[in-house]
Amino acid sequence: MKNAETELKQYLKSSFQILINNQHFEEWVDAHAGYNVNPATQYILERLEEFINP
Repeated sequence: MKNAETELKQYLKSSFQILINNQHFEEWVDAHAGYNVNPATQYILERLEEFINP
């Protein structure tokens, strides 16, 4: 994602920001990363935050 073209990168950042702001986002990530696999969920959430807010 970091190497994406500027327009695509802005789209991804905007889309991920909308998802992160949803009150259920962490639960959604947890459900897809493996329910109650906290290290995986936290890793994904942290990487998304780093991408959105470098």
